[in-house]
Amino acid sequence: MPGFEHFLGELPEEVYRAKGFVTFVDDPQTIHVFQFTPGFLRIRPFKLQRRELLRGVFIGQNLEKAELAEQLQACLQPISTEQSIPFN
Repeated sequence: MPGFEHFLGELPEEVYRAKGFVTFVDDPQTIHVFQFTPGFLRIRPFKLQRRELLRGVFIGQNLEKAELAEQLQACLQPISTEQSIPFN
């Protein structure tokens, strides 16, 4: 989850809101709901039975969809013990 939190924290200012349902590599059975607006981030477990609803929505202006998708995919990749990501 830290990689996903970092991804959301680094979203460009053109993103006004993001929300959706996700799972994480370390706990794939638990579905989480996330809500983001600049200055606010909330991620918590959520009782959702329909896994086909796992998706995110990013609302903003002039968004680079391919770039956002690439960054999101990168944060979902497992991190080896030899790599580290700086967090603020």
